[in-house]
Amino acid sequence: RWWIKTINDVPPERKIKLKAQIEPVGKTWCSREFIRIMESSAENKRLSKGLLCARKREACRLIIEPGRIKIGISCSGYTIRDVDFVVTQLKDAEWENLVRIIAADTALTGALISGELSETFVRILKDHKFYFIPSISTGFYAYCSCGDVNNSCIHVIAACYFIAEALDENPWLLFYIRG
Repeated sequence: RWWIKTINDVPPERKIKLKAQIEPVGKTWCSREFIRIMESSAENKRLSKGLLCARKREACRLIIEPGRIKIGISCSGYTIRDVDFVVTQLKDAEWENLVRIIAADTALTGALISGELSETFVRILKDHKFYFIPSISTGFYAYCSCGDVNNSCIHVIAACYFIAEALDENPWLLFYIRG
């Protein structure tokens, strides 16, 4: 799939369109927080261009795996730019500590059992220095094939909006991405 160079070569059923065309991107608190963190590290002009790219154009090849997110972004309507995100994974000792923290708090344990990824859950973990929502300061690095030397090129910004919508669908991807 990675040898396809133009968005026109991607079958229509494999193209990804941003669902939020008019309203703000992010329906859940988790994806809104992801967007807030991403937007705080980029300049306004690039943010507006990246959002416009995400809304007017298409993406393809969204792959989410432990420690890595890959997506193809087509801002020009033709060329696909490969955007890779590398996310620092938690080490075994950190996972063990995380399990201890959750087990010691019945509210956290109950939230996990019910399948809820609440703001309170993530805030309590953040108080213990566990950051599940990736940011530049917590081991979230972006690479784009466009050659723009700025870390937040418009392709990276557009990719973040598509990732936020994936988090709307399944916020538990944050655990998967963190290893």
